[in-house]
Amino acid sequence: MNRTTSMPVITTEGLPAVERGAGWMVRYGCPSWCTMRHDGEDGAPGWHQGAAAEVVQPAPFVDEPRLEPGTPLVSARVTVMNDNEAAWGRKTKIWAEFAGGLFLELDAAQARSLHEGLRAFLPQLAQLAVELERESQDDHDGDPVERARVMAELDERIKAASAG
Repeated sequence: MNRTTSMPVITTEGLPAVERGAGWMVRYGCPSWCTMRHDGEDGAPGWHQGAAAEVVQPAPFVDEPRLEPGTPLVSARVTVMNDNEAAWGRKTKIWAEFAGGLFLELDAAQARSLHEGLRAFLPQLAQLAVELERESQDDHDGDPVERARVMAELDERIKAASAG
């Protein structure tokens, strides 16, 4: 998987079922495009997924350090849910996962709506980058001695408030 670029990439967790052969497809009930490893770590979960389109995060999250740069910010893949098909039927959706494990289950119209929203967002993000370049020209690091003084004052106020 290519996780070194912020450009959308198609992952290849496994070969598509069609490349694994008819026996594989029959054994696991796979559509030809399923890339899941039903005989390994994926097991036989009752669904099938194709290759993912994803965008990786280029920087760490401010408030979630466990999600490091290079992990998916958003990924999406076609998913067929057909566990106990006689009872529950067969449902095909796009599963879109966002960093931190939030999922959307989208039908075709909802996927198109998300796509259009993202297309509208991208020029705005590009403009923000231009503004950032302009506004960040005066950015600088603070003085470590001054920072230590401010932190010491803060510690003293906290100790005083806790004691009082």
